[in-house]
Amino acid sequence: MALNSPTTYSPIFDRPAHQRCCNSAKSIRNATDAQYRSAIFGPWYWFAVWTGMLVPVKETSNKFFLLVQFLPNALSTIILLIRANYFVFQMGNAHALTLEWAKLQVIFFTALHGFISCAILTTFKRGRFVEKMVQYMRNASLNRMSKAPIQAFFSKIIVVLILVIPVLIYVMQVWLTFNDTFSFLSTPEGWQNASAEAKNGYRLSLAINIVDSILVIWGTIPSAAVLILYLLANATVCREYRYFRKEFKAHVKDGTITQLHIIKSFQSQLIDFLTAACYLNNVANGILNITFMAGLMCQIASQYALHSYSSELTPIQLAWFSFALAQSIAFLVYSMRRPGLLQNELTKTTYLVMLDQGIWQKSDDALVKRIAKNIAARLKSVDYTVKGAFSSKAANTVFIAVMIIIPFFVNILAGYKPISEPTNSTSH
Repeated sequence: MALNSPTTYSPIFDRPAHQRCCNSAKSIRNATDAQYRSAIFGPWYWFAVWTGMLVPVKETSNKFFLLVQFLPNALSTIILLIRANYFVFQMGNAHALTLEWAKLQVIFFTALHGFISCAILTTFKRGRFVEKMVQYMRNASLNRMSKAPIQAFFSKIIVVLILVIPVLIYVMQVWLTFNDTFSFLSTPEGWQNASAEAKNGYRLSLAINIVDSILVIWGTIPSAAVLILYLLANATVCREYRYFRKEFKAHVKDGTITQLHIIKSFQSQLIDFLTAACYLNNVANGILNITFMAGLMCQIASQYALHSYSSELTPIQLAWFSFALAQSIAFLVYSMRRPGLLQNELTKTTYLVMLDQGIWQKSDDALVKRIAKNIAARLKSVDYTVKGAFSSKAANTVFIAVMIIIPFFVNILAGYKPISEPTNSTSH
């Protein structure tokens, strides 16, 4: 939907007290765009900007300067794409259902998530995602939006940890393997007596490990940035809509909703909320899909490795697969349950309009009744769920089904576990 689609203007009637968070001091009215941006994204906006991939684009007719502004996005996207393709090649060489196969599944989908996140950050930057979300929420909240609770910002540290901890353990594992492989060169005597071929192999492996460690850690940053921006924006839409629904419910209870100017204002505000929700869901559809896919595949690979090779895993491998399993569960929650929260609120509003028929019978105004029916029809037909978002109830059902089905599937795969692990496994 376009940014200039139906816009809500200040209401011309008194609504119930507009409570924000814990007290009115946390509500911002007629604030600047920067204040609205801070209320939605907090310090995490700057986290995304510091990646270099969400720096606001300055309008210019100079195509070269415009290209330079997108250079960090292009470099990160291309480099992480090359890394993801490298692991596709590695997966092709790995024997199916081996420990190496399970490891490469996790590494590949993590790399793919980082690459797609860079591409999405580029679309956020080009499409001015932050600025549009600010304007949408300014319209929908009637220019009186609340600040997110401080714990909402602190809790997003968990998202960073969920992404970073498995990667750090992976890097530790790579370097331990590297040190074991070239332990014979660790002493001056060993280095002097080593062949030129062994020294060249050491230098090449050292360079590859350094580059790979940097890239794998860097790949988690855009992944975290995109997920956090989406989660905070979605939480803001849901939070503001709850206030809207409470005000709507209050007017239904006292009967004032049957006044034409009141119901028309609520209808206009509802359109603004649906516009914001549909825009957010459209631009974030890519990250939701790849997060679900990565969560599903990492869940299968991690469970398979822990189930089939538990007695063969080193402590650091055990820790890595365990954290990868936890990460996959978080991915499934972020991609399914979080998008469905607003759909639940919309459903509650539909019930409020449809079930309380007595209130509409008190009105003799046919236009009021028609608007009420239009509101219910709009809520039922909104395409918020069509673009890949689950309702919260459906997401819980799918999530439970996934958690039940995957263990059975892993048990079946375990029956085809190779008798012996190939000796020429890849370290990175």
